[in-house]
Amino acid sequence: TLPLPAGEKTERYAIVGRAAALPAGARVLSSEPLSPAFVRTELFPQLPADATIAQTPQMLFKLKEIGEGASTAVAILTPTEAATLAKVSAAWAQGITTIAKSKPVPTARVVLFDPAWKDAAKFKAALLGAGADPQAKELLAELRLKGFAE
Repeated sequence: TLPLPAGEKTERYAIVGRAAALPAGARVLSSEPLSPAFVRTELFPQLPADATIAQTPQMLFKLKEIGEGASTAVAILTPTEAATLAKVSAAWAQGITTIAKSKPVPTARVVLFDPAWKDAAKFKAALLGAGADPQAKELLAELRLKGFAE
C-alpha cells in the first residue's frame, strides 16, 4: 500500500515529547499495539532498555498533556499522526518536539495466498491501477491511501 500522507512504500514513525532526547526509564505511548520487540528492533533501536511501552486510545489528549508539561511521557506517532500534529496551532503543540525518527519500515502489505487463483493477475492490475482511476481515488482517499505498488 501507499498510505497517506507521504504515499510512499515505506514510512517513518516519530517519537515526540518535551525533551530533546529520550529519557532513561521513559514511558512511551502509542496509539497502535506495538510490541516492545518490534519497537526496539525495527523502529527505534536507541530506545532505552528500561523504557516501557503502553497503548493509548486517546493520543490527542495524551499529546496535550505532554505539550502542557503535565506528563513526562513520550509518544510514538504514526506518519499520519505526526502530519496532523504538525498542523495543530494550539499553544500546547508548540511544546512538543520530535526526538527521533524511525528507520523506514514497509507499509502494510496486500498478500495473495492462493497463487493458483485464476484472477490473481486481474486483481493485481486493478490494485496497481487504482491510483489512476478517478472513481477509485475517492475510495482510496477514504482509506487514507494514495494507491498500491509492487
